[in-house]
Amino acid sequence: MSIDYNNPQEPAHFAALCAKIGAVVLHAQILESSLARYLVVARHLDGTLARDEVARSLESADRATIGNLLNQIKANCPFTDTLANRLTELCNERNWLVHRLCRENEMAPYLLPAAKPVFERIERMVSLTEQIMADLDVLGDDLMRTHGFDVDEVKRRANEAMKKKFSQPGV
Repeated sequence: MSIDYNNPQEPAHFAALCAKIGAVVLHAQILESSLARYLVVARHLDGTLARDEVARSLESADRATIGNLLNQIKANCPFTDTLANRLTELCNERNWLVHRLCRENEMAPYLLPAAKPVFERIERMVSLTEQIMADLDVLGDDLMRTHGFDVDEVKRRANEAMKKKFSQPGV
């Protein structure tokens, strides 16, 4: 049985459930991208990755799964046990969302009472992702300071680059 989320006869909570699932998947993708960049920058700054290897390494890291990135980061970069544990938990939760949500909660799309625990679990995933991003930001700041960079200046330049990128036509 398929569900048409544009059909007014579908359960009222279905569109919200789809939106929450989409939001947490987007959060996970942003996190994966951030982890890939952290891995490449940390390896470049510590001298294990030459400047001419950065683009190729970033391309490879961008294709890696969150679990693979976690293993590479643990092996190659400064990382806290707390952050590693949070990432492992998020990886498990993301796998549940993608592979087991409907199998383990088959009535969630149809019945709001069955969907409520799913909504709560997804909210915890979003919160966990935000905690991880904050932890990763602190690690990145520490990494920059360790290598003699002015963190505020780096962030200012990054913000300018993002503004320029997103002001381009078609973006």
